[in-house]
Amino acid sequence: MSLVAVSPRRLIATSVACLALVCGASACSSDTTGASPTNPATPAGTASPSASASGSESSTSKGGSTKTSTGSTATPGPENNVDKRKNVSIRGCKSTDTGGRATGVVKNSSDKDVNYKLTVTFTNDKGTNVGKESTDVVAAAGGDTEWTINGTFKAPKKLLCVMVAVA
Repeated sequence: MSLVAVSPRRLIATSVACLALVCGASACSSDTTGASPTNPATPAGTASPSASASGSESSTSKGGSTKTSTGSTATPGPENNVDKRKNVSIRGCKSTDTGGRATGVVKNSSDKDVNYKLTVTFTNDKGTNVGKESTDVVAAAGGDTEWTINGTFKAPKKLLCVMVAVA
């Protein structure tokens, strides 16, 4: 597999465009009134950009490291289990007096309880992060388990909730 260096500006622009498409397709805005489809899986090993004073390396959450020509360093994001992610959906996203609330369901068709760690990023309609929260969920065997994540922040007029990691 070959890796291609991408400038931080292009990575951010692409991420915002993808976020807009995902949220538009899955109705994960504060205007949501009904169920939305499961958010698409984000493959493990993806990385997000961060500033670096001298580095010209990027790394992935799988521990790899590659040279880039941009002078920035990419840091690993939260752990993400693609198989578990298929069982998680966001059903609601709304502003509250103290920030925002994301709600959803974890489906568990196995005969054993399964532990999940869910991480949601709250953004405005332009894709700017306004908050990020996580919760632990024990998905009951053979059923659906509802979950809620509350974030404390100054809520924008239009709030979006994005499931950024499932572990």
